[in-house]
Amino acid sequence: VKGGDVIGSDAQGDTKLNLEDSRARIIVDNAVKLDAQATGVTMIEPLRSVANTDSPVTCGTADQFILVDASSGSVVVNLPSAATAGSGRSYHIKSKGSHGGNTVTVTRANAGHGNIDGGASIALENFSAVCVISDGSNWWVY
Repeated sequence: VKGGDVIGSDAQGDTKLNLEDSRARIIVDNAVKLDAQATGVTMIEPLRSVANTDSPVTCGTADQFILVDASSGSVVVNLPSAATAGSGRSYHIKSKGSHGGNTVTVTRANAGHGNIDGGASIALENFSAVCVISDGSNWWVY
């Protein structure tokens, strides 16, 4: 392929590899996810913003970064089973402000489905964040 789009089996044509002079882009659902050029590589990570009205929030396969606003009420963020998520799957969860007496709690799916650094949950302080990665059995903070 000298240039243009490599589409494969996507019927809508909105998921493709786009090749141009000194540039390659991976496009999913018409959104650039990876842009590689001679000057560097840019990867677009999905951001999900949630608030107490969304609680409890369950991390999904499309999630990477979760920005939590608990200013109007407490928020619980549920991680999926570590086994279901698979080894190497990670989430970045950030409390985006002062939540007064409200809480932001990151918790495992349920008992027997992997701990978070040996425990059932982690509480986030105001403006704090936690990054977790699965080893296929448990979640680990890094």
